[in-house]
Amino acid sequence: MTISDEGKIAFESQSDADRYARHRLIPWWDQEKLSHSRVLVVGAGALGNEVLKNLALLGVGRIMVVDFDVVELSNLCRSVLFSGEDIGRPKAQAAAEAIRKLNPEISVDWMRGDVELDLGLNTIAEFDIVLGCVDSVNGRWAVNRACMHVGIPWINAGISATAGEVAFFHPKTGGCYECGMTDGMWRRFNERYSCMLLLKRMPPQAVPTTAVVASLTASLQVNEAIIYLHQASESLKPGQKLFLSIKPYTFFIVDIPRDSACVAHESYVPQIRIERGADELSAVEVLDSVAGSLSIELDFDFAVTLSCPVHGEHEVCCPVKKIPPDLVPCPKCGVQRMPGTIHEIGRNGKLATMKLRAIGIPTNSILRLRTKDGMAWVAIR
Repeated sequence: MTISDEGKIAFESQSDADRYARHRLIPWWDQEKLSHSRVLVVGAGALGNEVLKNLALLGVGRIMVVDFDVVELSNLCRSVLFSGEDIGRPKAQAAAEAIRKLNPEISVDWMRGDVELDLGLNTIAEFDIVLGCVDSVNGRWAVNRACMHVGIPWINAGISATAGEVAFFHPKTGGCYECGMTDGMWRRFNERYSCMLLLKRMPPQAVPTTAVVASLTASLQVNEAIIYLHQASESLKPGQKLFLSIKPYTFFIVDIPRDSACVAHESYVPQIRIERGADELSAVEVLDSVAGSLSIELDFDFAVTLSCPVHGEHEVCCPVKKIPPDLVPCPKCGVQRMPGTIHEIGRNGKLATMKLRAIGIPTNSILRLRTKDGMAWVAIR
């Protein structure tokens, strides 16, 4: 063995002792910055699996995954983190456990739930960026609203059989997802609701796709996130969407103009923080924390009654999206009952003394209050 060979072996041994040695060879790469980065991933299906795998291998320090669904057999042909043993388990949990095994050095949290009703805005505000891997207009709309409200940029991705798209949205500049919603997208959004505003309980529409398209699209989505976390300039500009096709190979970018009238851009900056949680606080206690407060304005439809035209009203008390399906038909005649909804909680109403979580407000939320002098925002633990 020559001296040069010995030196080469020593160099390789020293290099191989560092998990991220090949990353550190990239001139602009900052592994320490990634190790302190926080990324929230919404959706743990085909796209989410690939995104989470890449984030874990890259050494992103804190990752949280949110998904409301469970693993099914049909997921296994496109989801690298799932196995047959995971069928029936929450996708978020199975994916989180899998990436912990890929990289034990990172911190991973998971939640099974709905972004709109189960994930508090203050939780989203803890992250540097959000990656949206959901498969519906409604889900993207909810992620966009949440991120815009708390000032967190997010990257959306979507896939089909032979194509994918990746879009970067920033609360301060450029168009957002809602700014770019077309009439067709709004129709698909509203198709999830009946004429009586009840969420339709229908199986999700299957999207034809493959692991190949999911992998390609997720790689671009994560690459955009890495570029943003490094504060590099060679990336999509806020409000830009990249389309890719593999049949034929095509890439092009479009701009989404910012709509000055888009309500998604409203900023929720809390003036008051209450160190108590949604399981402890009542609505009236929150109102008492702000002088001159009149009501809490809800960001979701809350049902107080279900009405049958023949047999009258039946009291309920839950968000419209969470009304149990078997409660919707009138038990006497079978007619679909219409919800009576409210969008704010005053001091004197029935809901005023209820705990916030029972009303449908998640922990770690930011609440919007209407006061005599305008609007105020209160953060709860």
